Order: sequence, then C-alpha cells, then structure tokens
Amino acid sequence: MKQWISFQKNKVRISRPLRKILLGTGIAFFSTVFVIGLLTLFYFGIRIVLVWIHIIQTRVPEYPHREVSYEVPLGYTFNSFSDLFSGEGRVSLEKSSGVYWGSNETAFMSPPVYEWRQTGSKDTKTSTSCIGTVCVEQEGTNILLNGERITLPLSSSTLSVSSAGISDMFVVGQVVSEGSAYRGYIYTLSPQGDLQEVFSFSSQYEGVLGIGGEGNTYVVVYGAYEGKGWYVSGTSVTDISHLLSFRVMNGGFIPHVYKGERGWYIISEDDLNPKLIKLFGEDIPYGVIDFSPLLFTENIRKVSLVSFNDSSFIFFSSYTNEMWEFVDQGFSLEDVEIISENINVSFDPIVYVVLQDSVIQGERDYTVSIATDQREWKRINQREIIPLSSSHLFWKVELTPQRPFFFDKIQFDYWTE
Repeated sequence: MKQWISFQKNKVRISRPLRKILLGTGIAFFSTVFVIGLLTLFYFGIRIVLVWIHIIQTRVPEYPHREVSYEVPLGYTFNSFSDLFSGEGRVSLEKSSGVYWGSNETAFMSPPVYEWRQTGSKDTKTSTSCIGTVCVEQEGTNILLNGERITLPLSSSTLSVSSAGISDMFVVGQVVSEGSAYRGYIYTLSPQGDLQEVFSFSSQYEGVLGIGGEGNTYVVVYGAYEGKGWYVSGTSVTDISHLLSFRVMNGGFIPHVYKGERGWYIISEDDLNPKLIKLFGEDIPYGVIDFSPLLFTENIRKVSLVSFNDSSFIFFSSYTNEMWEFVDQGFSLEDVEIISENINVSFDPIVYVVLQDSVIQGERDYTVSIATDQREWKRINQREIIPLSSSHLFWKVELTPQRPFFFDKIQFDYWTE
C-alpha cells in the first residue's frame, strides 16, 4: 500500500502524488478567491459610478437655474457678484446719501430719528399680566393662573416659560429639551384655563421666549445664539426669523417684546448684552434696526427697563445710577442715493452685465443704474442684459421713500473676456 505521509528521523515526508494534489487544491482555492475578489470590486465599482452619475445629474448647481429673458453669451467667462452688506467695503458711503448702514442688521435702511437723554423719571413696571381680574404669573418653570398652577405638556422637560396678556387671552411660551436639541411651544390660554397649542418650532440652540402684542396680533421672539421670530395675527403665523441674525442676537439674551406706535421693540436687560431692537413694517415686520450700538456705550451699561409708554422707554443704568429715556421718532424719509465701489472682482474687461436681483423691502418704486466711471449712469432693469467694455463696474440705487425701506441684497451676473 502506498504511503502518502511517512515519518523518518523526526521528519515528515509527503509523497509526490500528495504534493501534487495539495498544490492543485491550493491553486484552485486562491484562484477562486482572486476571481471572487475581482467580481466584488467590479460590482461595487459599478455601483459607485452609478451613484456618482446620479449625484451629478441631480445635485444643485453652484448657480441655481433662473428664468431669464436674455440669451446667455457664449465664449466668455461667467462671474457673479452678490452683496449682502455684511460689510461696507463694496459701497462708497461718502458718495451715498439719505441712508443708514447697520453693521448688525447687514442692511441699508432709512436713517433713524430718535432722542436719547438723561431723565429723572422713576416709573415702575410689573411682570404680572392681567385681563380684568384674571392674572398670569411665572414662578420658575411654572405658569400660575390666579395662583393656580397650569399643567403644560412635557412639563418634566421644561427649561423655561414665558407669558403675556394679549386682548382677551394669554399667550404662553414653553421651551423644552429634546435630546441634544430644543423645542419651543406657543399656546393660547383663556381666562377659564383652556390651553391650546398655536405652533411649535425646533432649534439646535437653547434660548428663552419673549412675547408681546395687542389686539389679536403679537410677536414671539426666541432669544438664542441663532434668533427666531414670528408675527401672529389671528390664526396666521408668519416666520420673521431672517430679521434676527447672529449679529443682532450677539450670542443670545432673554427677550422682552413690546408693541409701540412705530413698531415692535425687543429689549434685553443682560448686563453683558443690553439690547433695544426695533422691528418695523406697516403690518408684518419687514425690517430691523438694532439701536444698541447707538445707545449702550461704555458709560451707559448694566441697564434695566423701568417703564415703556408707546414709543418711549426709560432705562436705569446701575453703572452710573442714572435714568435714561429713549424716544423713537421714526425714520427720516429723504431722497436716497447709494453708490457702490468697483464690483468687478476679476479685473478682466466686462463684455455683458445682468442685474439678477435686488431686494428692497418697503419700497417698490426705485431705480438701479450702472456705470464704468461713477459719472455716466445707465438705468438697468431686472434681468436685462447690457453690453459693456470696461474692467470697472459700479451700481447706484435711487429712491424717494414713502415709508421706511430695508435694502439687504443686490446681485449682478457678468461675463468677462
């Protein structure tokens, strides 16, 4: 009988036929593994290619498609310039007139008119909201209706509550923790104790709600690092969060909201972040002005609100032990002319230009013009293509406002050689 394996002097000897069998088996095994690996790589390679093709076909392009009324020039380099006015570097303020630029608001607007004077008034305010003989008070994270606690949904997760008396009802705000995020709820509370949810929202930042208004309209402000806001009229809720930017909020604060003759006012009594902000618009607010940098200077800080009457606020500064009164007198509605610096960032000669967008809230009757030298201006309409032959491009906005305006965006597309 043939021995496949033998042992000689502590050595193992494998016969030649067995070696051939083992060698053939090993080659077959590794060949199979190699082929399977190639097929796997080929399969997943095809899948990756298909996924990328799908992404390329469906992704949002860098410049979103716009319905335009002109034929796009071919053979030239496309450029786009958009100014959201976060800085003043692209606008010639010394050549502009009738306008106020807000650094926090990142917008141009009608110049504000106001008084800021020292006063001796000693009026006081109250934090209790009452409708007739029915009053709502806040006690920690609880809401008390005539001393009786109102049970809010998700009360065990409540971080803060707010309330305000609006006409014949109370409006209650609640902020709760929701995992690593936060959710706010707005309710109406009748004097009989009926609680109804109006709307809710979510935020990645913790904040506190402020509520104020009159009649059947009120404004809700979420004072967080990223601010949020809503204008509520009856059952209609309008999001106005775009007015409460990071710069306006400056890290967040506890907001107090008041309705005045000239707009909606948001107050912060934070020692490190005092605020007096106005939202303006005939109905739904479309503009914002942050008075804080104009009022709360190095010498007037650590302020608290003592009283509010229509468009007049009295603050007490514990730093100087003085009373200061702010009187809002509206805006100066004078002729406006805003002139830019050169906006051609490529410095190559421009052959065509198009005004793609200009956003001026509160005023529809305005003109936009362009020039190559800030002297000879040519009016340009929205989506109109105009030929040029210059490496410089300036724009100008002119209007005679009938009410306060808020200008926060302009965009041009242009083609260079």
